[in-house]
Amino acid sequence: MFDDEGNLRWTTLTPGSALCVNISANGRIAAAAIGDGTIRWYRMTDGKEILALFVHKNGRHRILWTPSGYYTASAGADNLLGWLINTGKDSAPDFFPISRFRAAYCRADIVRNMLIVRDETEAIRLANEALGKKHEEIPVQFMLPP
Repeated sequence: MFDDEGNLRWTTLTPGSALCVNISANGRIAAAAIGDGTIRWYRMTDGKEILALFVHKNGRHRILWTPSGYYTASAGADNLLGWLINTGKDSAPDFFPISRFRAAYCRADIVRNMLIVRDETEAIRLANEALGKKHEEIPVQFMLPP
């Protein structure tokens, strides 16, 4: 990202080419249409990704998620996103759709907070505080079946 005078402010890796970029009116967020079919939001201060959106071509399935995997989705769309877990160099990885972890990761409140505070740790804290809930981060690998 460059400033008004052409000086480089930050760079970030994207999962595909950025096809179009738009900066919010308040200058705090950049939204980019990415060649992998997603729209991603980045914090303007440092280029850190804060949200990603995938809308299926059928128009009925859409999912919006944070870098750690907290998400909100239309019915059935949480089978489109997940984690690949390597099982060894001689075998294909296993795919675990995020729907298997719905109880832990389906958090529209966290996703909503991301656009406000633009920081995932703070978005989680605020959402949990509003629910009177203590945050327990359990890595996905500890939630997988044996």
